[in-house]
Amino acid sequence: MSPAVRGTITRRILLNYAVDPGRLGAVLPEPFEPRELEESDKGVGTVSFARIENARPRLTPKQVGVSFESAAHRIPAVRKTEAGTENCVYVPRRDVSSRLCAAAGDSFLPTEIDCADFRVEERGGVCRVRFDCGEEFAGVEVHETDRKVIREDSVFDSLVSASRFFCEGGVEYSPSGDRYDGVELCPRKWEMEPVEAKAAQSSFFEDLGAEFDSAYRMDGIEHEWRPRGSVVPL
Repeated sequence: MSPAVRGTITRRILLNYAVDPGRLGAVLPEPFEPRELEESDKGVGTVSFARIENARPRLTPKQVGVSFESAAHRIPAVRKTEAGTENCVYVPRRDVSSRLCAAAGDSFLPTEIDCADFRVEERGGVCRVRFDCGEEFAGVEVHETDRKVIREDSVFDSLVSASRFFCEGGVEYSPSGDRYDGVELCPRKWEMEPVEAKAAQSSFFEDLGAEFDSAYRMDGIEHEWRPRGSVVPL
């Protein structure tokens, strides 16, 4: 099994879309099903844009760590287990700016990683991030805000419920041959704030008829990615 990987997420933006659960179900493989929000009966699709620094295997000094931009397409899901129902996340694709990280792939994490072209600009409380990889692209422009409440038309009814929803995401599963390998993000803290999105794009979710919902930002997250078990379809 791959070793745990630790590092610092210096900036993470969660770009969220409201999606019809039926459309999500069409792209989710078995045994995953869309996780619906009770308050809105909607599913959620998220692009997580993150700047990761000093990523390295556990017990390895920071000096040998690598830094890169990453983008993960995430679909909050549920799956049935012998113990009941598990909240989880299905990740159909994960992209990074580092060719080294993409080439190393499952030597560090049990997940397939692609290399993409990232463009990032951060200045004066504004952050613009975009990545392109073949026909797939995603981007967002967010502005810092003093607001502590979320949009009235959001699928989430409060910042607390949104934070709980993402924090309870559990294990992320990614395709790996004939199975889905799991990894879990284990942060030392979990604090996110709403930001104002002036522009948002995701070819993957827009092709599903998704509508932009919200954006949140997290900063300075010391964390570990820990390998978890695999799921093999019946």
